[in-house]
Amino acid sequence: MNWRCEKRAPNRLNSLNINSAEGFTLVEVLVTTLVISAGLIGFASLQLQAMRLTQESDLRSRAVSYAYDISDRIRANPGAAISGDYDGAPGASTTNCVSSSCNTGEMADYDQNAWKTLLDQLPSGAGAVTNNAGGSFTITVRWDEKRSGATGTSCPPAADTDLRCYQLNLTL
Repeated sequence: MNWRCEKRAPNRLNSLNINSAEGFTLVEVLVTTLVISAGLIGFASLQLQAMRLTQESDLRSRAVSYAYDISDRIRANPGAAISGDYDGAPGASTTNCVSSSCNTGEMADYDQNAWKTLLDQLPSGAGAVTNNAGGSFTITVRWDEKRSGATGTSCPPAADTDLRCYQLNLTL
């Protein structure tokens, strides 16, 4: 048997410095983790902002709907509205005009009680009807949009302590 010795080219893998490759990989992983973490935090922040704005939009839509609800009730009972039966904040009423017949004043009480029930669905919800004379009315709906305990009644809100409000002008 004849064994020949051949000279081989060095293997490139053997010539790499293994320690430097491992350290570089660890730095890459740490940077990638940092970038992904920042992205996830940003995404979560956007989600929270979207949820907050969606809830504010829902409250505003309901306030507008409630203002139009009482305006429709006033249009259906103009005699009581002109005589001032709808003026002021809604109060409690025990009259049930659905199952029995009512006069215009009782119907106004019933309407205001039904409106108060709707307003109670808003956070710190409140409302009022102002008779401006001549068949003109201003309907105001207020609510605590940020649930911060606001109590002010400026409309439009002048400060963070004021309730958010929506006003609807109605002419019969």
